[in-house]
Amino acid sequence: MVSQLALRHDSIKSMAAERYKQQGFEVIVEPDIQELPFDLGKYCPDLLVKKSESEGYIIEVKTSVSRTSVERYREISDMVSQHKGWRFLLITGEDAVSDEITIKAEELLSWEQIFKQKEQGERFISVGEVGNAFLSLWLILEALITCTRKANYQ
Repeated sequence: MVSQLALRHDSIKSMAAERYKQQGFEVIVEPDIQELPFDLGKYCPDLLVKKSESEGYIIEVKTSVSRTSVERYREISDMVSQHKGWRFLLITGEDAVSDEITIKAEELLSWEQIFKQKEQGERFISVGEVGNAFLSLWLILEALITCTRKANYQ
């Protein structure tokens, strides 16, 4: 019998894959080691998301940030960051629930979404995921700049 955690993991993975596909990325779910763009040792991600042959994301999906071995993912992130154009992303159930895995720059965020994004950035910082925290907080900055610009031109 499949556990609730396994079902949740698969659901989060499917949602993330679909979002990247909608944005025009090539998405490989549970890629074989031979499909990876470079050697990651024995590690095999949940998703390989390609913008091009030399650019994309190596994505790990976790049901909860509390079930995450920060040191292991820091090692993987370090390996991935050695390859220009590639980034390691850790997507948690909290990310999927907040419905903010990706946000288009032209969309305005509500204040509630901005505060949720801030909390997400703080969670990333608390587990040592500075890169992911930076991206999360960058989205807030873009949203606030866009809100200010639109308010000034209306």
